[in-house]
Order: sequence, then C-alpha cells, then structure tokens
Amino acid sequence: MTNIIIHGRLDVTPSISDLAKSFPGQVTPKYSAQILSARAAALVHRLDVADDDIVELELEGGVRLWQRADTLEADFPGVAIRGVAAGGYELPPALPLGRASRGVGPWVIKGLKIFGVDVAGDITDIVSSKVEGKLKPGPGLYRCGPASATELQPLGKLDAAKPILVLIHGTQSSTDGSFGGLWEGGTGARYAELDKAYDGQVLAFQHRTLTQSPIENALELAGALPDSARLHLVSHSRGGLVGELLCRAMLQSHSPFDESDLELFRAPDRKRDLDALTALRKLLADKKFIIERYVRVACPARGTTLADGRLDRYLSIIVNALEQIPGFRLNPVYDATSALLLAVIKKRTVPEELPGLEAQMPTSPLVRVLNRPGQATSADLHVVGGDLSGDTAWSSLKALVTDLYYREDNDLVVNTPSMFGGAERTGVIRYWIDAGGSVDHFHYFRNPDTASRIVAALVQPDADVFHQLEKKPSEVTPDDYRKRTAAPQPMDIVLPGIMGSTLKAGGNAVWMNYLVLAGGGLADLDMAAANIEPYGLVAASYQRLLRFLSQTHEVIPFPYDWRKTITDSAEHLRAVLEQALSKAEAQNQPVRIVAHSMGGLVVRAMLADPDGQKLWRRMCANPGARFIMLGTPNGGSHAIAGTLIGRDALVKKLALLDFKHSYGDLLNTITRFFGVLELLPHKGTLDTYEPDSWQALQQQDLAGQRGIGKSQVATSQSAGFAWPLPDADQLAEARRIRDLLRTSPIDPDRMIYVAGCADATAIDINIDPDAPAGQRVIVVASADGDGRVPWATGIPPELNARTYYVDAAHGDLADVPETFPALLD
Repeated sequence: MTNIIIHGRLDVTPSISDLAKSFPGQVTPKYSAQILSARAAALVHRLDVADDDIVELELEGGVRLWQRADTLEADFPGVAIRGVAAGGYELPPALPLGRASRGVGPWVIKGLKIFGVDVAGDITDIVSSKVEGKLKPGPGLYRCGPASATELQPLGKLDAAKPILVLIHGTQSSTDGSFGGLWEGGTGARYAELDKAYDGQVLAFQHRTLTQSPIENALELAGALPDSARLHLVSHSRGGLVGELLCRAMLQSHSPFDESDLELFRAPDRKRDLDALTALRKLLADKKFIIERYVRVACPARGTTLADGRLDRYLSIIVNALEQIPGFRLNPVYDATSALLLAVIKKRTVPEELPGLEAQMPTSPLVRVLNRPGQATSADLHVVGGDLSGDTAWSSLKALVTDLYYREDNDLVVNTPSMFGGAERTGVIRYWIDAGGSVDHFHYFRNPDTASRIVAALVQPDADVFHQLEKKPSEVTPDDYRKRTAAPQPMDIVLPGIMGSTLKAGGNAVWMNYLVLAGGGLADLDMAAANIEPYGLVAASYQRLLRFLSQTHEVIPFPYDWRKTITDSAEHLRAVLEQALSKAEAQNQPVRIVAHSMGGLVVRAMLADPDGQKLWRRMCANPGARFIMLGTPNGGSHAIAGTLIGRDALVKKLALLDFKHSYGDLLNTITRFFGVLELLPHKGTLDTYEPDSWQALQQQDLAGQRGIGKSQVATSQSAGFAWPLPDADQLAEARRIRDLLRTSPIDPDRMIYVAGCADATAIDINIDPDAPAGQRVIVVASADGDGRVPWATGIPPELNARTYYVDAAHGDLADVPETFPALLD
C-alpha cells in the first residue's frame, strides 16, 4: 500500500480514465483531482492506493503520463512533508522531466486520476487477446481490395514475372492503420493508381508486431511469396525492419546472413531468433527475390530511442499521439494500444518480454545485424521520413518527447537520422524528409506531400521528387540531409524543354528508358497512341537544378507531354499555377517560374490567354515573382527544321539505339508531334509553315545523296533518304500557335532571359540551285546562339537589358551549377 499526498481539489465522485474502455468491467476508479500549485493546507489530501494502481498525470498542454503508483517516488522524488502526518509520498506540483527543452522548467501537473485494473494472465496472453487478436483479418498475406484498406481478399494466384507490391504495416497496427490514407477522401486516387500500375498485384501483409520479432515476420512473408518474385515494397515504421531483412536476399558479398550475423544470436535466450534467422537465410537464398523498389517510411532502422527503456513511457507517448488524431479514440487500434499500456504498467513488463518491441531498441542484435558495416545490397531504397516542428496541436507532446528522449529531429516515435539506417546500397539511395506542424509518425500516407512522393517512387521511378543521399546509411546525422522547411517558402514551378519530360505509354516508362527505346519504344509515343502520360523530368538535365532550388523553395516540377500542342500543356499549367498561387498568397510568398526551352513557350502560351493574364497579375502582386526563360525559342528554331530533314544528332543517336526502326521510321513518328512543329522558325528564307516549302526541300534533298553543304553545324549533313513531309493541317495549327505566341505579353519588370553560347547555331535554311546534287539544301549557321536558338530570335527585344549570357549550350542551360545562385538574385 502507498500513501500519496496531493495539493488540490479532490472530486467527490472520481472521474473515469479514457483508457478504462480497453478493459471493460475490469477498471475501478479510485480518485481524481485538480492539482494546485499553491500549497493551501485546507486542500491537502492523503490518498491510500495499492502499489499496482495506475496513476494518470495530466500535464500542461493536455499531455498525460501513466505509471504504477509505487514508481512515483523513484521517478519524481517528493518534497519534505509539512502540516500532515508523517509518511507517504507528496506529489510535487511539477515534474522535472528530461532536459526541459522548452526552456520553462519542469512540467506543471494539472490533474490526476488513480484507478485499479484487474489484468489476468501473462503479458503474452494479454497481448495476443487484447492487441494482436484484434487484427482483422488475422495474420497472413492478402490481396488488397479497391474500396478500403480493410477490404483484404484471399491471395489467389500471383504472376511472379510481373512486379508485386507488398504493404508491410507498423507496430501495433494493421494495413488500414498504416496505409489507410491511400484509399481515403481526396487521396483515394492514389490507391487506384497503384492498383492500375501493378495490375491488381497489390498485397498486404498482416502480422504480429509484438509477440513475434521482425525476423519471424520476414520468414512468414518470404514463405508466402512466389520464387523469383519481382518485389516492390512499401513499409511503415517497424515494418521497415521486415523489409530490410528481405533486402538481404540481394546481398553482394555472401549469403543473406553469414556466421557473423548468426553469432549475435547465439545467447541461450536468443534461440528463437537464431532458429528463425537460420531458416530465413536458407529461404531467401532459395527464393531469389528481386527487390526492384523499396519505399521505407519512418523506419527505426538504427533503432528508436523511444523503445529503449521503459515501456510505460514509450506507450504513454504513443497513446498521447493517437489521441491527437481526430476521431481516432473510436479506432480499435487506440483501444488495443490502451490495453497494452495498462497491461505493461500492471505487469511491470520490460521490452525483452515483447520481442517485436525489443527488436527496435538501438542496442538489439537485429539492429546491429541490419547496420553491420560493409554489407551492401543491390536492393532499391527510397527513404521517407519527417520531423515534427513548429507550433501546432502537437507542440506539447513534441516538447515532452524531446525532454524525455531526443536531442535531434524526430516524428514523435522515431529519430529522423535513424530512418536512414540499414544495409548499404550498391546503387543510389534517395530520400525525402518532410517537416512542419502536420508531420508526425502516423500521417505519412495521409499528408499529400509525402503520400504523393511515396506513390511517385513506385510508379514514376525517374520523378525528381527525392534527394540523393551522399552519406553511408550508418553515418547520417542531421547535418547530412535536407528537409522541407516548416516555414513557408517561395514556390518555384520548373518546366523542362522539349523531350525533357519523361513519358509513359500504357503505364510503362518509354522516354527516357533506353532499354525500351532500343526495342523500338519511340513508336509507342505515336500521336495516335492512347494512355501517354508525362511523369517526371529527365534527371540528367534537371536533377541538380531541382535539388538546388529545393533548399530555398517549394519546388513544383511540371512535366508535360511535349508531343502535344503547346496550348494543351498551357491549360494544365494554368491549373497548377492557380493552385500554387492560392497557397502562396495565403502564406504571403511569391511564385516563380523557371522554364527551359520549349517550357518557356508553354508559359507564354498560357499568358496569351485572358485567364492566364489574370493569373500573371495575381502572381505579380508579390514583388518577388519572377519568370526566367532559359534559352526559350521565342522566334522558333531552324534546328527543329533541320531535325525534320534528317540533320539532327540526337535523332541519329536514337536511330543507332533502336534495333527495330530505321532513321526514317523515327522521323515519321517525330514529324507527327504537334509540339515539334510548333517550334519551327517564325521567319526565314523559306516559310516552314507552308507545305510547298517542304516539298521544295525534299525535291532538292535527293535520296541517297549525302553532303555537308556550306555550313559547319551538325544539322547541315543531308539525311540521305526521302524524309517524311509534315502534315499540312498540322502545319496550319502550328502557324496558329505561332501567331498566338506573338500576342503574348512581355513584362521586363518580372521576366528574365538566360542565353547560352555555342560555336554554331542554325539561323536559316535555303536552297542553292547551283550547288551539286545532294548539297543544294543549305543550313546557314551563326556563332550568335546556344546551338539551337539564335540570340536574335530567342531573346525578346523587351528583355535585351534583362538578358544574361552563360557559357553553356542549349541543352545544358538548366544544368550549370555555378549559375544556380544567380537564378535566385
């Protein structure tokens, strides 16, 4: 029996703890009180409590802690008792927790509840019935259904030759608890996108996370998957440890686990894990899985400080966090976690009694195995994590977690640097760390920023929405990664040039997938083809710029279908800009646009429309607004005309790569692209918008004849075959776009032009009837241009004083790091 002396107002009828419903009929309320900081003698109360009664302390900011009554004095030594009979423990008015990160001293106690709870059986039985027993459906591998994350279906037959997506949930959770956000509300389309991309092969692994270790979970999952499966994994929290174990199937130096790994489990009390790891070693070697994609979300890969020590503290934090989620107290996961908390306190449970939790401690053998130096796997890895920051409804809980556990970034449950741990990779590790007041361990699949990136990592592998990790996973500190700032940032929409957006055909990457292109994939992009979608920016040309801008801006890459007419892309851009403006205006931040090559024409086509001009005026209401054109062909480009008559180096390289189609076949596809024809030169000796001009060029450019003519540029070399003629109707449409662009306003106060430099740029195409056969088509060149766009026609006269020159050719203008800082000036 323990005596607790409090200063406060004792309730006549004790109120019931919210946790009581987790043990219906087994909780007995004993006391509840409002704790006062003033020590009035008339408000002193002595409470007689059992040693194993549960004490619930409500702290400032609404945060609550739960623990056994007989642990109070050891945790929070009381002050000397005055004015009451000797004996007992006097509850202090405030608790000295951790390092007082808030800078305001101890945590003030606002209220107290004391109750008894009747918990029968050992902790494993309780967890099996009250927590893991609530998992519906029970443990196993299921196929996901379209309606919700709770609609799990029998596995059925799988096609191992096609990618299989597996969802691996987190601690004390389920597929719905971890991934339900992919099905919900405005994000519902995200699951539909995954279901389509994986042809219905989206699986969910329901498993026990407390009474079983991640090793046992991995053994069960591996056994349920087909041999040689092409696996795409998405994990949340502890599920990432299961995924990391599967990634050892692609270890480079030896079998999935060697004797050094097994040695860490040789202790007598580790036999269960040793047997499981030995079996997993053999199974992974036999199964020969290929981990093509792995998106690991908020994984305690190097362990979590929160799980290192007392489970009552750990679970108190988890319950507090779940209570912050609107409506979550009605969720079975809340009841299960509450039951686990009460049982752990009552039974004095230590982490070692729950192998699924013990595995997450930084000192556990499993964490040591997964982070063993020198072990490199060829499995993919995209890390998604977060840092809760800023003043939000979570602020008090964040402060408590920081005071108790962390000295670094965290999402309330996992230290952010720990999320980078695990085996080294032979390939590039990519990551995204979100930050802000809406970031926490439980909302990655509901928050639009992270949910969209998770999906992009799976279905848009070339999408530039992740950073590249420069350090080894075991070496990452908070100084080694970048995160989205919690403070509002300027927004920057980045548009690539022609062929700078990656394209999918029927869900399969075509441009720039060199293997697909080698098999004749360019023909899949024919204008008659359906289901062509842009999905990212070509990394080789834009990744470094996007990475640089993301340090100071919220970057919005804008891929578009460059085959289609520019006005189609302009219409999509208008919608994106309007959404960005709404957000930026609410935060008093500017919106900026950086557009390379054809991307600048997309912007200008938008500005030629009255609705686009309204958006421009809204955009310019903030003095920080800018529109930067990088080599935009405002007057068209004779290099495009040269391309269509077989004088372009890039198309020649594509022809060499393509084993299925001839150079002429490729040109026949490209010539039908509306977007290509809309880049034709506005002026020149020949009117390239007239079909007669192309007829005349083709007649003089004899098949079988090749020549350099009078130009030194690469586009002067004759194709040597009868290249296809542009369609007359498409040329007429291109002329209409040309005339539209001429009406687009130029604003010297907000627009800037960046011009490149090259030895020779095509400035005209004409016919010399006196030249020898095969050399009569002449491409005239000038040194005043970037290799594709002449300065004279690319730079609007209104921007002559706002033009800056860069020593880089046209295609490199968005990839010159030494010029990036100047873009921010």
